[in-house]
Amino acid sequence: KRRTHSAGRRYLTILAFVFFSAGFIVYFGKPILLGTGKIAGCRANHYSDDSYLAYCASKGYGDYEHGAFYFDMEPAARDALRRAAVVFLGNSIPQFAFSTTSTAEIFRTNGVRYYLLGFAYFETVDFAQMLARRLPLRPRVAVLNADKYFWSQKVSAPSAALQANLLSTRFDYAEKAMWQSIHARICGSLLANARFCGQTLSIFRSRGNGAWVGLSDWGLPSRPLAQSPSGHAITETENLQRAERASRLAAALQIPAHCLVITTIPNDETEKDAGMRLATLTGATYIAPAIEKLATLDGIHLDALSAESWSRAFVRELLEKTAGCVSSHP
Repeated sequence: KRRTHSAGRRYLTILAFVFFSAGFIVYFGKPILLGTGKIAGCRANHYSDDSYLAYCASKGYGDYEHGAFYFDMEPAARDALRRAAVVFLGNSIPQFAFSTTSTAEIFRTNGVRYYLLGFAYFETVDFAQMLARRLPLRPRVAVLNADKYFWSQKVSAPSAALQANLLSTRFDYAEKAMWQSIHARICGSLLANARFCGQTLSIFRSRGNGAWVGLSDWGLPSRPLAQSPSGHAITETENLQRAERASRLAAALQIPAHCLVITTIPNDETEKDAGMRLATLTGATYIAPAIEKLATLDGIHLDALSAESWSRAFVRELLEKTAGCVSSHP
């Protein structure tokens, strides 16, 4: 009887383990095996020791970079950010403008560490403020762009989810992080041409400097920059509100006003003097090099060639005008 009872318990234990394993595989493995949802539909062509998948347009994956920083899921990125003397805060507009070879080379030549801390979903200054309170952000110089999206009062979907502070949100980002190493091995090398490895629009991100990787994969056609911005003129009240928010961010970062840099990255929407007016109100340094024959991908983001030439001129002027701020960085 004892043997029969013991055998029965072992049988039930094995059966329970089989059902649990099957459930685990169906829940987590199905999206990878079938290429639907989660990460399998995403591209895997830019994984490296330095880069990770920041965003994928696949319905089941979407954003990772917001949670990666907010929940400290990329230690190498956190450490690089902590060491940065110059931090670029914003959304996709500065990410496109400064994710360039010119930016990296000029900073490296001058021995200055920098980090691009912009996010997709047209992220705003309020999320930058959240990160300033949460992360080891102690740059000597912070760069902000004057685009209307960064100063909007709207809350992005990832930011709203993080502010809700639900355990399920943390679990969701942890799950996304977990699958990246598997996705890199399966779709990045072993079965790169397999049918279930997708080609959905994806953005990768450098852990070392925050630059977006693989933007050329988007294949968007370029078009000349409009001579006159089409966006609405910023009112004095709006400008005062922006100045107050910029000053709060500078205070959170513990940097003096003159070490806050305001710019106006050229596009078809932003007033050319928007950044200058904001810099005047805050006492910030204004830098916006005038480069001819620029082009954008969509009227908002600079194309690759324009980003190279504009960022080259910007970073050179930045290091010249903020030398006193940067030199104080350990």
